[in-house]
Amino acid sequence: MSTDRISITGCPLLTAADIETFAKKVDLNETEVVSLNKLLKEIDNLFHKQPQILETMPGGVTNKNFHAILEDNTQLAIRLGGAGTSNYIDRPGERHNASEMASIGIAPKVFYSCTENGAQITEYIDAPTMHPADFQTRDEVLIKAGEVLFRIHNSGKEFISSFDPLA
Repeated sequence: MSTDRISITGCPLLTAADIETFAKKVDLNETEVVSLNKLLKEIDNLFHKQPQILETMPGGVTNKNFHAILEDNTQLAIRLGGAGTSNYIDRPGERHNASEMASIGIAPKVFYSCTENGAQITEYIDAPTMHPADFQTRDEVLIKAGEVLFRIHNSGKEFISSFDPLA
C-alpha cells in the first residue's frame, strides 16, 4: 500500500482545503472527514499544536489509521473507527485494556478515545507491522511475544473485555 501524505511545512494549521484534498486521495467518506477534523481539533486541545505532516498508515482491517507529526516533532497515531465496529467491539473495554497495557509499557499511550465511534489518538510507535510469517520464521519474534505475554499475565492488571473476531 502506498502512503498518501500531506505536508504543511510552515503553516500553523491544516486548512479545510488540505483536509479535503487528503480525504479524496485516501477515499474518506463525509462521516470520516468530520471525524478526522474532530480528532485534529482534539490534538490541538491536547498538545496546543497541529500536525505539520499527516500520512496514511498501512494495515487496519476495519479502521483507517494515520501518522501525524506535530510542529515539535511529536508523533501520533490517529484512528478512525470503522463504520459499525462499535456494534461488535466493546470500545469502553478496549480503551480500558489499552490504557492498562500502556501502563506496563507494552502498548502506546492513549491520549484520546471515543467509545461511540472508535476514534482514537495514541502515541506513535515507529516499528514494523508483524505478520504471521514473522512468527513462523523468526525466533526472536516468538521470544519477544512470549516476554510480552509473560508481562501481561504477571502484571496484576485486570482486563474488562475480550475480542473474538470469529464470534
